[in-house]
Formats: sequence, structure tokens, C-alpha cells
Amino acid sequence: MKKLAWKTFNRNYLFFILGGGLLLALILLFQCWGGNKEFKYSYYSPGKGTVNMEKGKDIRKPISLIGKDLPDNLLVITDMGRSVVVVGKEGKVLYEKLNIKVGRSFAIDFKKALIPVKNVAKMFRLDSFTFADEADEIEFNHTKSIGFISKHGDQIVAGDYVKDGTIRVFKENKNKELIEVFKDPIRSFYSRHAITNGSDILFVADTFGQRVYGVDMKSNKKIFEIPSYFPNQIDLIDQDTILITEEHMNRVVSYNFKLNIFKVVASCPIQFYKNSVVTDLKTAEEKAPQFVAEKPIDYPKSLCASSEAGIKTLYSPNGARAYGKDKLLVADTDNHRIVIFEKGEVVTVIDGFNNPSDAAFFASFPGN
Repeated sequence: MKKLAWKTFNRNYLFFILGGGLLLALILLFQCWGGNKEFKYSYYSPGKGTVNMEKGKDIRKPISLIGKDLPDNLLVITDMGRSVVVVGKEGKVLYEKLNIKVGRSFAIDFKKALIPVKNVAKMFRLDSFTFADEADEIEFNHTKSIGFISKHGDQIVAGDYVKDGTIRVFKENKNKELIEVFKDPIRSFYSRHAITNGSDILFVADTFGQRVYGVDMKSNKKIFEIPSYFPNQIDLIDQDTILITEEHMNRVVSYNFKLNIFKVVASCPIQFYKNSVVTDLKTAEEKAPQFVAEKPIDYPKSLCASSEAGIKTLYSPNGARAYGKDKLLVADTDNHRIVIFEKGEVVTVIDGFNNPSDAAFFASFPGN
């Protein structure tokens, strides 16, 4: 009996060892596969377009901060990653909402953020102190899909993300209902952003129309128009100057529409993108595919990728906001990071996002 028991024990022990070895091999295989997930983040491949759009949508590496601490909490939304994330001053994730089809940009409204949910044409509020999602979502009844929200003063701007779209300006009444106060007479082509100066001018990034224009909301007339290669977001620097994020020119520029002065604020280090004005958009389209990395992962990456150009670069940025003097916050989309520039130099990088499309500082205490 003892011998039989010993043999049974040896056989069971052998099965245990073999089974454990197989399990360990499977774990290692899973870890190796998981370690390559970062390569499935979507990005723009020159000459091919955006790749890995579906594969990368639910993947996210750990968030990490390099450089100076943040001046305040940071709110980030990712269009491809379908997430809303708040990062603390030292880079720790404080809040996260996943699997939500957010629009490409949001608005900061005092102590709250107004975040669009594009597939249901609603926006929800996120409190900057409690991180509570308010249940009273606000609906946009004029459209079935909302691409962005911006707010300046009491004016809320929203646009349908469609081929033949319309930008509208709203004000919110006491019942939290949106009342339309202006409708852009100019039709836009998949516009990804627009903003007012808080009073009488609407600035529109007509993304696939490849132009930026301004409309006087009192006279209903266009006051300027400039060519822009895939403009994704606009921010107001002052009453005469706007900040434009040009996605496929891999840069952020400023434009004074009264003086007609155009400047590159931050860009990929390749001279073509650093040039102040590129008016021939066909030239931009033809030249961009030449700047391709020699070591593609799935599809060729641009030489503007941080793996090729280093830390001081931009790769298909989707959003930028000016704050303070000579300070810039950029959603460096296809480098999957948020970058802070001070006087033209990179001082902070928050890495790990799957295609961040917008970011803004978020008040960390009541009354801020």
C-alpha cells in the first residue's frame, strides 16, 4: 500500500510539475504578447493614413511623468483610446472613465469640464474636485453626432462631425437647456473644432476643408480665411491672435488675423514643418510621405515620431492650449503623450495615452 501510494504521489507530482510548466509558458507567452501591445497604438503613416485604428482602441500603457511636476491636475481625453483621464500633479491617475466615445475636444467651465459624447450627441459634466460625473447630461437636439465642445465666457460652441456640417453657438439657460444663438452660415467639412472670442467672432478649424476662418457673428460675414493643413483645434491667445494645431503639418502655429502675422510656435524639427507659411497644401501632401522612418513597426512612421526625432518634436498633434506666458500644453497625439513647452523647450512629458486628442489643466480644489 505504501509503495502504491508513493507511486501515485510521484505520478501526481510529475503531472503537477508538467502542468505548472505549461501554465508558466502560457503566462510568459501572454506577457510577451502584452508587452508588444504598445506597438498597436494607432498612428498616422505618411502616404497611408491612420493605421491600427481598431487594434489600439482599448490598449493603454501605464501613465508616466518625466520632467517638472504639473502646475495642477490635468484632464486628458483620448478619441481612439475612448477614455477620460485625470492625472495629478506628480503623474498619478486620479480618475478614469473608460469605454466612452468622447469627442475630440472638451471645454473647461470654472470647476467643471464639459465633455462631449459624440455617438449620442450629449455632453456630461465632470467636477474638478470630487471627480463626480453629473447625471444631468445635456442633449444637443440639432444633431445625431457631436464632434467637439468649446466654451468662452457664456458661449458654448458645438459642431456636427459630418461631411457637410454646421457649427452652432449656444447659451445655457437656468434649466440647463441649450439655446442656439448663432448658426455658422458657412458649411464645414468634418470640422474638429471651433471657438468664439466670448462676444462677436467665431473661429473655425475646418479640418478636412483644410482651412481656418473667422466669422463676424453680428454681420454674419467671413472676416478672414487662411489655408491650413488639417487644423484640429483652435485656442484664443488674445482678442486678435489664435493658436492653431495643424495635425499633419506636425506643428502648432499662431495667427494674428488683424495684422496677418503667422508664426510657428512648436513643431517637428524637420525644416519643412518649421517653415512659417505653407500655402500650397498639395506640396505639403506630396512632401510628407518622404519623411518616413527606416524601421517601421507595422507601417512606416514619420520621422517626426519621438523614436526618431527625440523628445522635442510633435507627431500629428490634435490639440494645444496656451497658458501663462510662453507656455504651451500639447496633445502630441501620435507620440501618445502630453507635452508641456516653456519658452520653446520641453519641460514635462506625460506618456502612456492611446492617441490623446485634448488636454487642459483642471482646478484641484474648490473655488479655483
